[in-house]
Amino acid sequence: MEIAFFLEILLTFFTSFNDTDTYMPVKKLKPIANNYIFNGSFIFDFLAVIPYQFLVKEQEDFYGDE
Repeated sequence: MEIAFFLEILLTFFTSFNDTDTYMPVKKLKPIANNYIFNGSFIFDFLAVIPYQFLVKEQEDFYGDE
């Protein structure tokens, strides 16, 4: 599943968007990346890609096994 979110991140960095002032499509990569990172859902997509094991410390179970 992480692969799907990773591919979505890559695709979104190359997908144009309409400027809010001029309503013209923005096709340059740097403004697209800035828009996605600062105004889009990049943080949620990035968190979805990180494997769960890196976010949660592994704890011993009830019987002392890891």
